[in-house]
Amino acid sequence: MGTPLASGQSTTQASFQLVPTSWVTHPAAGIRPLGGRTRCVIVFHMVCVFCEIVAGRAPAVVAHRSDRAIALLPRDGLLAPGHCLVAPLTHSTDLFEVDPEALNATMLLVKRLSQAMRDTLGADGVSVLNASGPHSEQSVFHLHFHVVPRWSGDGLTTWPTERSRVRPIDDVEHRLSSWLEE
Repeated sequence: MGTPLASGQSTTQASFQLVPTSWVTHPAAGIRPLGGRTRCVIVFHMVCVFCEIVAGRAPAVVAHRSDRAIALLPRDGLLAPGHCLVAPLTHSTDLFEVDPEALNATMLLVKRLSQAMRDTLGADGVSVLNASGPHSEQSVFHLHFHVVPRWSGDGLTTWPTERSRVRPIDDVEHRLSSWLEE
């Protein structure tokens, strides 16, 4: 129990248990014993580090906590003095899953934290970073935003320098605007 799933600095942990296949198999879900001979399967239980922090079961340096969102300093990988992570208190994997109220509270805290970085740290601006969904390089599966204070000449580069290798998509403006107007 509590073993990191990936090598290196993992913030997602899991425990597992062996259970009879009858507990988890369901034809409609497409889960079937392998070759009909398997009697047990391993079920993983994921532990979310943000949820553990919110519940007080994991240590964190908390900059601020509102009734719906939290701002904390990352354990490792501080990109700049004052770099913080802002997340909703309720678990949402990413932008595609979060409810509007939790997202609103989270973004309001991102804005307040950005203003605090400018007013108290003398930051000239901030970079707000998020990765959501498969192939976005999301590494922690609880929605969060990195708020990184920026100064002139700080040496950071947070804007992609390469362009996507995905072919251009026909009528992209119409597709997006049509979906958003629904």
